[in-house]
Amino acid sequence: MSDIIEFNYETGETTMRDYTEAEISVNEEVSIQVDEILSQIPVADQSVVDNLQSAIDKLTSLGLTEAEAKAIAGIREI
Repeated sequence: MSDIIEFNYETGETTMRDYTEAEISVNEEVSIQVDEILSQIPVADQSVVDNLQSAIDKLTSLGLTEAEAKAIAGIREI
């Protein structure tokens, strides 16, 4: 099975090929860099997540929309 599918928009031709050694090397380097970056992102403690969800639930029960409750709690959707 080929790893890469190349499509030529001008001719409509599709070519399937394996990764080159250079592409494999770059892919491994990028994978290591991504893992390093992801390891630096802080992960919220589950109790913090649970408390925020509880607060949002209570605020929505008072008539606020979920978006308003999240804004009060300082949660931004990305």
